[in-house]
Amino acid sequence: MNSNLFYSIHLNEDHKYKSLYDWCLEEHDSDGVVGNEYPPFQWRVSFIAKIVSNINQLSCNSDANILLSSSKDGIPEVDLVGSTSPSIIAELHPGFIDHESKKIKNSKRFQILGTKDKIKQFVLEIYPISELKKFCSEGSDKKVGFMTCWPKMELGEVYNKTISQPSLIFMLFIESDAFNNLSQIIAGGSLSNLQFSATNVDGLYAPWEPDADFSRVIKVLPGNQTDYKVIQNGEEIPFTKRAMRLSNYNLSYVISRKMDAMQIIEADDES
Repeated sequence: MNSNLFYSIHLNEDHKYKSLYDWCLEEHDSDGVVGNEYPPFQWRVSFIAKIVSNINQLSCNSDANILLSSSKDGIPEVDLVGSTSPSIIAELHPGFIDHESKKIKNSKRFQILGTKDKIKQFVLEIYPISELKKFCSEGSDKKVGFMTCWPKMELGEVYNKTISQPSLIFMLFIESDAFNNLSQIIAGGSLSNLQFSATNVDGLYAPWEPDADFSRVIKVLPGNQTDYKVIQNGEEIPFTKRAMRLSNYNLSYVISRKMDAMQIIEADDES
């Protein structure tokens, strides 16, 4: 994979703004620091859904379901009983809807740290809590969600072809009743608005500002990407503050349908 790193990423604990933050990340070229210091972004990030879909995937492992005790003409019968994996997928846009002005506010621009790549694809994946064991090891089921950042990937030097655009993906695991309720609302066509926000998210960095509204660009440090090394005092160091885990989030949605009374009101207005 080509990580598209344009700058090296450095940890700085000896900066001049220690009264504001303990440490920050920096982008370096051959001449030293480039641009701003990037301390952890402590504010809330918000997104609104553009498209929301119910997804159901049916899978079957026939090798595990061969009924050797039952056969016809010497050929074992196969029990093709599959299992479903339900999910809700939402395409997101940064910001939130201000219901008074009917405009999008606090929209941020996201970039991958150490590169010039802009993130333009944002996805929210919602699963019932029963699916969590498929995504993480035993003992980590107390995590409410995960976040992954997929930088631009290229298919080798021969093809030099981009196969995916930089993406930021949020994965939430919610109680089954809440999942089923939301899924039914989507299927019924009465979902009119869905907004997602998260606070104190690992892996997000931005120049310090006194208020979230002043922060325009947020840098993302990918999680499971070994190419995105962090350097301190000239040496690579272990670094865990990456885009991997969510601990505080909020998911809100609006159900909207025409009330029966509105038909009477509209009929009266037309008369």
